[in-house]
Amino acid sequence: MSSEDHALDAMLGDHLVKLLGTHGVAASRRDDVVHVGAGEARWVRLSVTREEGPSPIRLHVDAAGPDGAILSDSLNGVGEDPTAAADDAVLQFCLCDFHVLLAGLWGLLEEDQVDHYTVTTDAGPWDLYVGSWVSRMSAPGNAMPAPEAAFVDALKKAAPALLRERRSHAGRVFVAALEGALTYEALVDMQPSVELEAVLRSLPLAPPPSGYASQRLFFLALPRQGRSAHVRTGRCTPATGADAAPSPGRSRVWIGLTLALAVLATVYFVLR
Repeated sequence: MSSEDHALDAMLGDHLVKLLGTHGVAASRRDDVVHVGAGEARWVRLSVTREEGPSPIRLHVDAAGPDGAILSDSLNGVGEDPTAAADDAVLQFCLCDFHVLLAGLWGLLEEDQVDHYTVTTDAGPWDLYVGSWVSRMSAPGNAMPAPEAAFVDALKKAAPALLRERRSHAGRVFVAALEGALTYEALVDMQPSVELEAVLRSLPLAPPPSGYASQRLFFLALPRQGRSAHVRTGRCTPATGADAAPSPGRSRVWIGLTLALAVLATVYFVLR
């Protein structure tokens, strides 16, 4: 790892500590690892690698689940140079992953950001934390609607096939349309999942006939031990009145952008 990348990992860790603190979750960084709470059991690490091609930066996320399982994700940063790509990767983390991890691993379910469900399989009950669908598109008119309710219904039905091993799991789904042709990606614990891909392929999607559009979503499934994994609930931006309350979808997008802006300045100064 270059000294620049090492410095970036540390700076990302420092920002994550501050971000957790603003949500009332104590955290501290030692080297490149952020320890959450007073003990050593709960931790998270953000790191970057540089790659060839249109996504020169990849952001890796690794976090300790409540049962010690390592829950992971990775996000491509798209941009003309490493600075722009790093900005984009961090933005995707803030939009896709952060609030899901906050709910499932660090105890705070912000109900305008993450949906919580309980499902039961032969192995027992599970807490399911489902994040926001996050879209990309080549032009505003090329949007592909997110299959929100249909995905949740299909995911619940597929839970017995997906959650055979009684431990914490992280899932990611991604669907992209290029000139009307669809591409699917479905991972459980960073490994391709036939069962989850079947869920994704069963959804009623409406891809644009031309251009590019995609949807991405991150979720956690945690074995339930008597009570839900989260101990607090709230909202990320409390409204001052009925007229001030944005719709859940709009709130999720704009909060993610707000969280990302502080990181983007950090990324710029490290990579420039």
